[in-house]
Amino acid sequence: WTCMLLAAREDNFLEKATLTSSFAEQYQLEAAQFTSSNVHRHCLATGGNRPWAMAHQLSDQRLATRLCYRTQIEEQFNSIIAWWERVGGVASFASVKQGTLLTAMVRGGEVSMMPWDSDLELGL
Repeated sequence: WTCMLLAAREDNFLEKATLTSSFAEQYQLEAAQFTSSNVHRHCLATGGNRPWAMAHQLSDQRLATRLCYRTQIEEQFNSIIAWWERVGGVASFASVKQGTLLTAMVRGGEVSMMPWDSDLELGL
């Protein structure tokens, strides 16, 4: 085919892309990063199960725990440490246990918990 007109430039679709709820639920997606400034998150429905029960169910099936669950656990973990530091001041000491140290602190990424983790352990 011969193009008789000049090429038309299109906007970058990645800047306008979204993660819709229906697409996320159908394909079990909780996050999509189309560009560094276009990131979407969607926490999947749990079918009436509590998030902790869902995490263990997925783990028992050898499936990854959900990103939203891991993010929530990490936020709670950090809140407990912040509370402990407020209570005890400079004498406070919090230590993660072996598995948590290895997976969450050493190997983890932006969301530190590894996909197969369902908990974090801490000693105060």
